[in-house]
Amino acid sequence: MATLGVAAFLTLSLPSAALVAATQPTALVVAMAYVGSRTHVPLEAPRSLPPEQWRTTATGPWLTAPDTAQVSATARSYSVSLFNCPHPLPLNDRGFEQACGFIEAIYGGFGGTTYPSSASALLALASKAQTDRHRPSGCKQTRRVLLRGGVQAEVYEYGPSGGNCLAYWDEGGWEFVFSGDLNGNTGWGAWPATADQLLSYLSRHQLPAVHGELDCEIAGDGLPTNLIWADGHETYTAGMYHSAFGAIDMADAMAAYR
Repeated sequence: MATLGVAAFLTLSLPSAALVAATQPTALVVAMAYVGSRTHVPLEAPRSLPPEQWRTTATGPWLTAPDTAQVSATARSYSVSLFNCPHPLPLNDRGFEQACGFIEAIYGGFGGTTYPSSASALLALASKAQTDRHRPSGCKQTRRVLLRGGVQAEVYEYGPSGGNCLAYWDEGGWEFVFSGDLNGNTGWGAWPATADQLLSYLSRHQLPAVHGELDCEIAGDGLPTNLIWADGHETYTAGMYHSAFGAIDMADAMAAYR
């Protein structure tokens, strides 16, 4: 285990070479069999899937392991999206949206892309981070906010009478981007409190010890979060639609798949 950066909260791990045992949900195993026969990307997948911390209704049960997958694959990339449907559906079922819905059923996903060189992979990562930091017209940097562990986040706002539109910081080779409802109108509280919860979680969990980005949106139905990182000639992604903490767990669980 390696610790990077000046703040002690961010503990990172070297990319794992461990093989993934075939004990995942059937939907994931079937999805990986599909992409494995169609892509040249060195495959990675989660060793285990975190529980989805979101209810379909305010009083409904917690969603369980995903039972349905939608996948795509080319020689140079693959993408696996996982869903909780009322009943399991075959891989890439054409009636998926009608049978499952989309927003209510989406669990999360992961994938990978290969590039001609490690420099090209880092360039693709930088381009993605720049896109996520794109600020709408009128949104300007106004101040810095001190977060847990001495982290200073740059805050962008729509002027004195407007709201926050973006906040981000860099640490240990990773960039962290917060967007969405940063004023606390969704019930998640003002964004610094949510960011501090995330930083506290990172003090006990691991991210790949490479360059990467975590993009978290504060929304009414949770914290949709995606992570992307560069590892050699490849970039890999992992994310969960309703849980930033689950997305971190999924990224930590990614390993070589055979």
